[in-house]
Amino acid sequence: MTSASMPYCLGSEPAIRMASDVPTVLTPLGSARPMTPVMIVGATGTSSPESAESANFMRAVSCETSSQELCVKEIVINGTNARLVPGYTGSCISQFATKYTLQGPAMGCTKSMDLDMKTQLPDYFVYFSRSKSGCRVDTQVLDCISQQVDIMPNPGLKNVPRITQLALSLQLPNSAFETQMGVAGSNGRITSFIPSVQNGNVMRIEITDPSRRFADYTGTSTSGRCGWWTPFIDRCTLASATTEISNDPKFFFYPAPLKNVRVEADGIVEPNPIGIGSYFSTDAQHVGLSSFNFETGAYGVTVAGPHESHLGGLNEAYLENYWPAAYVMDNFGITPAQANAVTLPVTRTFLGSNTALSTTYRATDQGLLLSSTGITFSTPTVSVRRVVSAAAGQMVRRTDIIAAAGLRALPSPNQIVISTTKKDRKVASVSKSGVRFTRRGSYDILLNFKDANGKTSKRYVRVNVK
Repeated sequence: MTSASMPYCLGSEPAIRMASDVPTVLTPLGSARPMTPVMIVGATGTSSPESAESANFMRAVSCETSSQELCVKEIVINGTNARLVPGYTGSCISQFATKYTLQGPAMGCTKSMDLDMKTQLPDYFVYFSRSKSGCRVDTQVLDCISQQVDIMPNPGLKNVPRITQLALSLQLPNSAFETQMGVAGSNGRITSFIPSVQNGNVMRIEITDPSRRFADYTGTSTSGRCGWWTPFIDRCTLASATTEISNDPKFFFYPAPLKNVRVEADGIVEPNPIGIGSYFSTDAQHVGLSSFNFETGAYGVTVAGPHESHLGGLNEAYLENYWPAAYVMDNFGITPAQANAVTLPVTRTFLGSNTALSTTYRATDQGLLLSSTGITFSTPTVSVRRVVSAAAGQMVRRTDIIAAAGLRALPSPNQIVISTTKKDRKVASVSKSGVRFTRRGSYDILLNFKDANGKTSKRYVRVNVK
């Protein structure tokens, strides 16, 4: 029998997929479950890693079936347009998705009523999960929606093609900012990303070589297991052995990256539309929330994975960050062409220690791509912080200090008070024009300012004097 006539359920031998078949992807038609509020900064409610990763299973229909909700417009696998097969997301499929995501390929089956009223096995499954968190857009506090999309091979088939290239297009039903896909993340290297807000509510993304440094959970507890993207990264269980899962592309989308200044006392975040078009890629087992350190202005992403590789030695991952040129200038006060290991170093931060990461800087007029390698685990934060360089006796201008701090966009930058730390006052002089250091060394300049609510805040800018 061929794969088109052979059903598969747990305990059956895998069916054989014909190599000449056009790839097929199941796009479920089940009812959406309510979103679970995730404990992101400013969000209401709490949930466990398990509920956050599994309870938000929702509709992922083909746009040919319905355009009244978020829908799959196109999936291209290894250069071939996949056939989108509308199916019923019964308990079999939803359990498969949950088990596969959290614990590895454990089960998967289809029933004759699941797919086109025929007994048919799709090559891949696609499903969405989503969460919401409080965010301030202009003067309103809204629920910003984040979406996670998983495309997984059917373990009930042999010879399912390994995905080396994938293009995904999703269409949103409306143009509401809080639901847009303006930022992307993936476990494959992103080669192209068009945000939905720039393309008539249609998001398109292209990736190559999806992979994930996945842990072998054999013999470990099921508590604390997390999916690829998780806000609960510090509570994720990690094992020592790893395997490469290269056939399950994963994506994360959010309306816009965050501003680098806290806007609410309770921590509600404010997306920054200037950063629409940003994206990140990593093969780490888990990736958490991106954030700004409001005192240092450093941008950071926390990743997690096992200490050791199944091949022996340390487990190492990569992380790529891309930002539009305007976002680089807004946060760090430099153009993409001015970014390098001196002006914008990338470090691995863990338990108070900082280690420089090998990073390649690719700058264009449109933006900046940072590619960092050699990230070791278990739960480090990959940090990017602006550093100013000056010669001994050289004036560091006030305007340059404010720009490096990412505070140029404040309503009243002239009210920023600049000073040095107490221990550095013997070697530093502060004037209206800026700050001058008389000795070589590494120093922090302190900026005191008022945020959008009139609350006093502070920011430190690192200066290396040679």
